[in-house]
Amino acid sequence: MAAPRNALQKAADRQRVSEMYLEKRTINEIARTLGINRHTVAADIRWVQAQWALQHPGEYKAKMAEELARIDLIELKAWECFERSVGLRRTSRTRLSTTARGQISMAESREEDMIGDPAYLRLVLGCVDQRAKILGFYAPRRLEIEEHIEDELDREELVRTIEEELELLDERRTKGLGLGGPEEPMR
Repeated sequence: MAAPRNALQKAADRQRVSEMYLEKRTINEIARTLGINRHTVAADIRWVQAQWALQHPGEYKAKMAEELARIDLIELKAWECFERSVGLRRTSRTRLSTTARGQISMAESREEDMIGDPAYLRLVLGCVDQRAKILGFYAPRRLEIEEHIEDELDREELVRTIEEELELLDERRTKGLGLGGPEEPMR
């Protein structure tokens, strides 16, 4: 069982968790690097995300709109490229040859029926997927983890984590921000 973190250690850990999370490190990597429990890392990530949303609520919505616009543009360009890759493709080549009787021009023409480049459709599908993720269309998924976890969350740590989450919810409620869930969107 790990010793409880004091306020200073918790703040330092959350700062490092925030940095490593932005570097796209996994929860397991962060936990190993910092020498703390995976459950603590997950709770710290939720706390950090809540702080970002509280500090920059307007920026969060603006950033979301910017990302959606970027995805829309990429999808539009991908569709345009796909449409150009469909249809009849004509190629022609002219070759000049010099013979004893002078120069001879030889023209060669070729037509090819193009069915469309599937790479552009994969890009479109990726845009649709990213948009759905940003807008929260996917239901939460339950993951079955088959690895043996030796450092189980002990009762004291679980109580501390729940108390921290409840404090965060109380702060949001007193500020009139709601819970930020699907029933009550963040303002």
